[in-house]
Amino acid sequence: MKEHFDKIAEDYERLWFFSEDYHRWMKHYILGFLDLKINDKFVDIGGGTGKYTLELARATKICNEPICVEPSSMADIAARNDSLIVYNETANDFVKRDKRYNKVLIKEAIHHFPNRKRFFKELYKKMNDNGIFLIVTRPSKIKMPFFNKLKKLFYRGQPDFRDIVLDLKDSGFKTDVVIDTYKIKISKSRWYELLRGRFMSDLSKLTDEAIEDGIKELEKILKDEDIIVDDEIIFIIGKKG
Repeated sequence: MKEHFDKIAEDYERLWFFSEDYHRWMKHYILGFLDLKINDKFVDIGGGTGKYTLELARATKICNEPICVEPSSMADIAARNDSLIVYNETANDFVKRDKRYNKVLIKEAIHHFPNRKRFFKELYKKMNDNGIFLIVTRPSKIKMPFFNKLKKLFYRGQPDFRDIVLDLKDSGFKTDVVIDTYKIKISKSRWYELLRGRFMSDLSKLTDEAIEDGIKELEKILKDEDIIVDDEIIFIIGKKG
């Protein structure tokens, strides 16, 4: 997956921007669950270009520099901002470091972790007492208008959130789950642009021809120029107490 994110690094923010309202909705939930405060040690694992990391930190006036952990070349983009501490490495490498922190975010990246249990156990050791760990993810049976081949790829690559919760509990975290759906109004042409731009990593496994075939499949289903994309988001809150 690193190769995929290396390719889309410069275009990542544009590909993943749906609307200002969606952005505010997501940020509202994340800030509420993480309860970020001044002097928190905040880490965004899989933080991409670091733009969101910094936005969350500034929204809560965190004084110390937030940490962005990103294994792809998007870390180079994040490192352009002096207000961030950036580690160009995997999550498993980062938790081996001799560091302590109390607020950790993994947004739409947990499906890329090869060994969640090991990571969770190590993270639990490194988090301060009363720390909060938030995972933002999607269900394996996604509601977005994907063509069949993409749905199957997504299903195979996306862990069931209930398995994530069990792994967290086994690692010592107290857990809670909140599920909500945001309805995104978007034009078909923009949706097809996102698919062609491989905005989701599963699309990197498909050829250009396969994506075009998938778009032809969707054309038979999506009749109107403007469509509604149901983005079901699962917020998994882990607390160390």
